[in-house]
Amino acid sequence: MEAVQQENGATTRSDVLENKPRRGRPSRAQAQAIDRRVLDAARYCFLTNGVAGATMEAIARRARVTKATLYQRYADKVALLRAMMQERVETWSLMAQQREAPRGETLEGRLRYFARSALHWSENAEVKAFGNLIRECWGSARLVAEEMQAIRDNRMIDVLEQQMEEFGAKEGLVIENPRQLAAIFMGMLTAFQPKPALGGAEPSEHMIANYADEVVDILFSGRAAWQKEHRL
Repeated sequence: MEAVQQENGATTRSDVLENKPRRGRPSRAQAQAIDRRVLDAARYCFLTNGVAGATMEAIARRARVTKATLYQRYADKVALLRAMMQERVETWSLMAQQREAPRGETLEGRLRYFARSALHWSENAEVKAFGNLIRECWGSARLVAEEMQAIRDNRMIDVLEQQMEEFGAKEGLVIENPRQLAAIFMGMLTAFQPKPALGGAEPSEHMIANYADEVVDILFSGRAAWQKEHRL
């Protein structure tokens, strides 16, 4: 049997083979590349053809994988849609965090930053396309629409809740129900619909900032209802 030599001694051929990927099974890097192609293909097919029009066959073909490979990863179209939505939300969150703007050192300041960032990203072409995809599902697949909307919104509510608890504690505030307050805050932000009044034109940064500040002002005007002083 052929041996393979190393500086610190001899290594048998079987030792080398143990460190190689098994025949027919992709390496970790190959598996990650397949996952990336599948999610990218799913995004293209869902956004191009809608949930009803996208098929697992078309997604597999675009991703250059077999249907067997696709079904090994995702049991059905809804499971793939769920994974794709989760991946995009994580990506949007990371991109939003890279936005260059003062983040604020108080609860109020941090909420103003969050509100402006959220509204800014709500005008992103891909984010709007996913919003249209969710609206499409409300008529034909309500449960799917509800889950997709929850995936999108819960990520932002999670971040808001954490920020409210962290900065509230720094200021000696106890927020009675931070998650509920975060959901209310998000609800006010999602009411931002400037295009009809603008004749379909994109809102300016100034308009986005003004609306974000109004939402924060409204929240803090009712401060007595959602917080109490934390006295040491």
